[in-house]
Amino acid sequence: MDSASPISRGVNDSVPWSELVLVAAQHAVLILAFLVYPLAAAQQLGLSESHTAQFITACIVSAGLATMIHFVPRPWGSGVLAIEVPTPIFLPASVIIGHAGGLGAIAAMSLISGLVGLVFSRLLRVLRSLFPAEVCGVAVMLLGISLVKPGMMNAMGLDGLQTRVNPSHVLISGVTLTTIVAIAVFGQHRLRLLALALGLIAGLIASVLAGLLGLNEWHAVLDAPWLGWPEMAWVTPSIAPELIPLCMVMALVLSVDNIGMLVSIQRQINPHWQQIDYRQASAGVSISSVGDVVAALFGGMPTGISSANISLAHATGNVSRRVSLATGLLLILTAFTPRFVTALTYLPKPVIGAVMVYAAAYMLVSGMSLFLTRLLSPRLIFVIGLALVMGLTPALIPGVFAQTPDLIRPILESPL
Repeated sequence: MDSASPISRGVNDSVPWSELVLVAAQHAVLILAFLVYPLAAAQQLGLSESHTAQFITACIVSAGLATMIHFVPRPWGSGVLAIEVPTPIFLPASVIIGHAGGLGAIAAMSLISGLVGLVFSRLLRVLRSLFPAEVCGVAVMLLGISLVKPGMMNAMGLDGLQTRVNPSHVLISGVTLTTIVAIAVFGQHRLRLLALALGLIAGLIASVLAGLLGLNEWHAVLDAPWLGWPEMAWVTPSIAPELIPLCMVMALVLSVDNIGMLVSIQRQINPHWQQIDYRQASAGVSISSVGDVVAALFGGMPTGISSANISLAHATGNVSRRVSLATGLLLILTAFTPRFVTALTYLPKPVIGAVMVYAAAYMLVSGMSLFLTRLLSPRLIFVIGLALVMGLTPALIPGVFAQTPDLIRPILESPL
């Protein structure tokens, strides 16, 4: 490795068992914090406890398997340390599509995402010019806008019928969000990587003190065994035809985001990086798409490469691809701990709402930074401006597209 590089373990270096387990455990803990996104979708959809556990488990298994495959050298794998997580990119679409057809529709969404991603990965060199930073930035920004309403409603204790703010929900969500932001801004580098997990812990403590979590939930968690077979079942994909275009658009957004993550990994492992390794990027997008197909088998959400884990790899100085294999194995072992999965299903809505608000704020700013990286010409002003106008229209004027054909209505009604 280059003497100026902060990396101590290269991508193909062997790692002592003690160090491998320690580093993989840190990555696994960071991934588990991202399970709040499928949990948020489950709460928005009103899934039962058993269906929520099945949904969460499917996300864990698909992320774990895809993470393990990243360990494999090309052409079958990407051959780098890349960690898959349930992606917040698909959170708004999961709620829309899940309301229309339940877990079967979510399974179809993940299947479409996987198939589109596989095709996209093979055509990467041809299609890359269609997705410049401006297009990706608008998509990411509108993803954030899509999360504002459900996030704020959960954070303030509102629903379709209840319009009065719940003070205890505001207190709990405030504690959660304040903890996340305070650690992310003022914490040391390694501590900042755990901001989300520590915010969840603070939110849980506030929920107990506010009486939102009590003995019933505690006994339900204790009654679940530490070890057992995962709550998983085959789910038959089924989706209304008019929702397929929305799934395809979201799959393209996810594929572009994965490319950005893979470029970050390439720059991390190669201090002399100058241009994209498209073969490696294509392999990485393919593996993430395989994770989506696995998720589809059991009704889980699509997966995406985690930027937080890329930062953790930089902080530990270990980018060995063997960490991907160990982390994936740890994740799959987590699926065999029903007590942990049961505990996740009882995370209170204001805690989930605070995480959604945090994600919305992050995506809004990230999207703006993407399309403001270049001097805006008159053409780009209209490309960005008109796209934002069209994206904000259904949020500001609900029902404006109610009379449009079924095939395009889901696209027009979604900010994306």
